[in-house]
Amino acid sequence: MLFTIAWRNVGRNRRRSAVLAGAVGFGMLAFIGSTAFMDGIGIEFVAGAVDLQGGHVQVAGTGYSSNPTIETRIADPDSVLAVVSALPAASAAPEVVTPGMANSTEQSGGIVIHGVDPVREARVTVLSDRVVEGGWLEGGGEATQVVVGAGLAHRLRVGLGEKIVLMASDLDNEVSAGAYRITGIYESGSTSFDKINVYILLGEAQRLLGFDDGVSTVTIRLELPDESVPVARQVTAALADQGIEALTWEERNPMLEMAKKAYDFSAIITALILFAAVGFTLVNSFLMVIFERIHELGIMLAQGVKPAYIRRMLFLEAAIVSVLGGIVGILLSVGVLAYWIRNGMDLSGFAEGLGAFGVSTIIYPYLDWSHLGMGFGIIIVMVALSVLYPAIKASRFEAVEAINHV
Repeated sequence: MLFTIAWRNVGRNRRRSAVLAGAVGFGMLAFIGSTAFMDGIGIEFVAGAVDLQGGHVQVAGTGYSSNPTIETRIADPDSVLAVVSALPAASAAPEVVTPGMANSTEQSGGIVIHGVDPVREARVTVLSDRVVEGGWLEGGGEATQVVVGAGLAHRLRVGLGEKIVLMASDLDNEVSAGAYRITGIYESGSTSFDKINVYILLGEAQRLLGFDDGVSTVTIRLELPDESVPVARQVTAALADQGIEALTWEERNPMLEMAKKAYDFSAIITALILFAAVGFTLVNSFLMVIFERIHELGIMLAQGVKPAYIRRMLFLEAAIVSVLGGIVGILLSVGVLAYWIRNGMDLSGFAEGLGAFGVSTIIYPYLDWSHLGMGFGIIIVMVALSVLYPAIKASRFEAVEAINHV
């Protein structure tokens, strides 16, 4: 009966009820839209750490992550690959990494040289799919082939088929150099990454640095990302006697992990601010409601209706309005976000700023149900708190005074 009465009371002033439902709906739309957008950016951050810089797990000599030098290397990469091959749904690729210089006939600049196995590397990173000119490295091709980023090609003023000279310090601290022909140009989606990273064949990088068969790291990519922690612990335990450790992408990027936690906190703050504004609207509106219906409430009290029932009735009215507004907000969110989730949001106008943080210019909003559930919980609490004072005030009217109120 209380629900029926509350439903009819909501329909008595449809304009006001529509405004209240619209306020709740707009708050829901703003919250879902903002969290979906920020979750999409977060996914791009993680994708950059996994797809371009070390996979889900990176194996290296102990201390390499904090101080990456060529002296800290894996002397026997085959032992690492043997351990990884026993893992389910895992791919691995050895890599030689060193800072160096790239020189063209017109310009020069600092770079990071990556020596990779083309076939294995294609299984753990996305760079082979991001080549926009020419092609990816070929294992059986010329030893002097190199693939560079579009940003670096622009900086050096070189193009496909032209030669550049790569220079680096070898294990003897001597300058080692070689001339390489550009066989591919890639665009990773991160402008900062594209400006400094070049890829050559693994054997050529080993020759350049005097590594023999050694490598700097082994990248592991997993089909089940949630297994990264146990896999890292298993690999570390199996190779600890060789002075080798395996780190997850979270451990290699503590700032990124900190940013994720900060974002989770900011999502709570955003929800509180948005729904607090909605709550104040509900408080004001329900105070108006009870003063408009003082006479009616007085009659109910005079007929023996308990104050608790009046409070419940007003809570039900607020709940109905909030549910209707929530449904409207969700439908609007689905309608607004559906296109962007499928096609992505083109933020190429902010390419320089986003690229500096390793974020693609195409952002795909993502609905994280943990964040959405938190938002729904907050709005339920806000609605309950918003109607608490008006409901208590309405239940404390004196029946005679309320009936005679003009």
